[in-house]
Amino acid sequence: MTTPKPTPAAARGPRWSPVRQRQALDLSSRYRNGATVRELAKDAGLSPATVLNRLRSVDTPMRTQQQAHALRHGTDRTQRAQRLRTDYEAGASVTSLAERHRLSVRTVRRMLREAGTVMRTSAQTRTMQHHGGQALQQEQMDRLRARYEAGAQVPALAAENHCSTSTVYRLLRRAGTTMRARGRSTQNQVSKANRPAETEALRPRPATFLTESQS
Repeated sequence: MTTPKPTPAAARGPRWSPVRQRQALDLSSRYRNGATVRELAKDAGLSPATVLNRLRSVDTPMRTQQQAHALRHGTDRTQRAQRLRTDYEAGASVTSLAERHRLSVRTVRRMLREAGTVMRTSAQTRTMQHHGGQALQQEQMDRLRARYEAGAQVPALAAENHCSTSTVYRLLRRAGTTMRARGRSTQNQVSKANRPAETEALRPRPATFLTESQS
């Protein structure tokens, strides 16, 4: 009797839904970048056995005990933790660092602590996000004002910035912009300002007759 060969990992994947396949690839990427099976299980709400099954389904090379120890205590991990600390202290959030480095949030927090990072409180994080949002809004207002004063129309600015015209008007006023009459560009206003002089130049002047004494 012939023993059936085990189904290869690559052939098991297509039976899964696209969502599960994407999840397996994401888990594999995070695992390759240093996340542990327990961390992946906690973040994904799965059991460690299910995570292992997902990882093997996409042919993820599993670490040995020596490799896992080197990953946790080696020079590369120390350098990476220092880079995470530098970015975090420059204002990056734990979530953005996790997405950027393809790590779990739990892994990022642990590596930051290993690097001696002083973690921000929730209030400090909200304050930093508030100031960062204000800086971004000020930059947007300055950019809108420059475009508007160069002659751009408000509907065009709204389309460029994916917002409503009322939002553009509000930001322009907050930036201290001198508003034009609605629907008129800078060129139209300049043309209107020059129109009286042009009209005066084209107006027919009364004929002048010389008298005999003047001639």
